[in-house]
Amino acid sequence: MKNFEILKLNVLILMIFPSLVFSQQFNPNTSIASIQCSSYTPNNQFDKFIGTWKWTDGSETLEIVLKKEKVLVPFKHDSSCQDILLGFHRYTKNGVIIESTLENINSFQNQKLYSLYSSGFWDDNYNQFVGSFKHSSRNNIMRIKMDYINSTSLKIISFENYEGTRITVPGDPIADLTIDLPVNIILTKQ
Repeated sequence: MKNFEILKLNVLILMIFPSLVFSQQFNPNTSIASIQCSSYTPNNQFDKFIGTWKWTDGSETLEIVLKKEKVLVPFKHDSSCQDILLGFHRYTKNGVIIESTLENINSFQNQKLYSLYSSGFWDDNYNQFVGSFKHSSRNNIMRIKMDYINSTSLKIISFENYEGTRITVPGDPIADLTIDLPVNIILTKQ
């Protein structure tokens, strides 16, 4: 009986939490640029990653578009803002589009139509960032690590599954933890 009560409590928390976190959200079709920030320091380190990047090997292609966006800092209620890196991608194999979010490149972060999200770096030189990547054909969200090589080259170092339990929304397919996206590849700026 205790386990059932704990399960009910967890479900209740999962239902209420999003409304608490996003209660300060605005119209999803409105740019965050119109929101007044109490404090904002631009992260110019993201600028070198912005653009369209592409890798091709035979019949396999991965294209990623990265852009920077100013957003409200999560879990703070003081209207402070920070920069994040948003990405959209298309993965094609044997002439067939396996997954694509490129049609959403004009969307904003709060619309959640992106496939890559990063708010920081994992090296002191700001050349490697870590973020979350939606592997939509597998209904999975995983970690991506990318390395800035130079102004015309980025390297995807790895895709990794996050540790822990996954919760599937009723009606959605169960997450497939198989990673079939190419790694250790160099993308060139288009």
